Amino acid sequence: MHQFDPGSGDYTEERQLLLPEWDAATLVRRIKEHQDPGKGV
Repeated sequence: MHQFDPGSGDYTEERQLLLPEWDAATLVRRIKEHQDPGKGV
């Protein structure tokens, strides 16, 4: 029994086209730039 649709296409290729190639430090910086400063994370 399948609980998902196997779909079509190449996930890895599509991901590389859609998502930027950020390292961990860049990802953390970008998250901090978009956080609400009033929430005090």
